[in-house]
Amino acid sequence: MDRPRLGDRQRSNTIIVPKGRDVVQTERPQYPPTDARAMSPRRNSHDIERLERDVRQSLKEQARNLQSSLAALAEKIDEVKNDHDKLENENRFLQDYIGGLTRTMSRDNLGRSDRSASTRKGKR
Repeated sequence: MDRPRLGDRQRSNTIIVPKGRDVVQTERPQYPPTDARAMSPRRNSHDIERLERDVRQSLKEQARNLQSSLAALAEKIDEVKNDHDKLENENRFLQDYIGGLTRTMSRDNLGRSDRSASTRKGKR
């Protein structure tokens, strides 16, 4: 395919058409499959609407998936909070129990040490 001479080519930067010149393209040119113009065809409004529907549908599905995963995360967070609160309460109970035992044992040891000291004094 030869390039048209410079005088015959139309410039692409203007839409002014001289009178008497036929600029309407009546035939659709055929391009080889390797040509970039054949690889990216122009889309009509039906194709664009279909693409928009597909994109919207995929976005809706993605939004639903994200919402469900967010709900699952929120549920898991609530479970962990409940477990944490339960363990914290059990920890307080055990601390109080151990504190009570140590106080009781220290009182018993003090009482025994006082008794043993008084019995030692009496034996001397």
